[in-house]
Amino acid sequence: MELRAGLRVILKGHLGWGKCRLDCFIGMLLALVQMKRMNLTQLVLACGSQAVLKSHDRRMQRFFHEVVFGDDAIARLNMRLFDYHEKSNYLTADRPNWKWGEKNLNILTLGIIYKGAAIPVYWLVLNKQDNSNQRERIALLQRFIDRFGRRGLLGILGEREFIGHCLLLGTSVHDKNFTSP
Repeated sequence: MELRAGLRVILKGHLGWGKCRLDCFIGMLLALVQMKRMNLTQLVLACGSQAVLKSHDRRMQRFFHEVVFGDDAIARLNMRLFDYHEKSNYLTADRPNWKWGEKNLNILTLGIIYKGAAIPVYWLVLNKQDNSNQRERIALLQRFIDRFGRRGLLGILGEREFIGHCLLLGTSVHDKNFTSP
């Protein structure tokens, strides 16, 4: 089965979208893998011939304007696509911080390891430049546990920013013994 057709079959079952919307999304996914960049202009260039560049550009703009991905839907899709439920896995914690003009883009990300790469499952946009705090990290981890459980989790991998008493002990934000840092 051709890659596009196979992806269409898999994603249709998870997303419930029509063929046109699925084809646009699959085109962007494949272009993203090819280009290794999250730049809409470069994704458009990777999707087709010069004759239809404006058409691809407009199609992608409409896609991002009309389609809303819920956090839980993306998390479920990633977990199903990479078949995590039957295996033991490590989670990753990361907090990339970029500048967009004067604005900080600071995203606390919880991922799961797949063949040496971290696949994002949940994230939290932080409206600050500083490190995440323990409450934010635990809240993100708690979302994962509430949705997928603890079974099969081997541990959490991250930089020293992510070390915390509650994370090490597996304490929940909802536990009565939790104390704010």
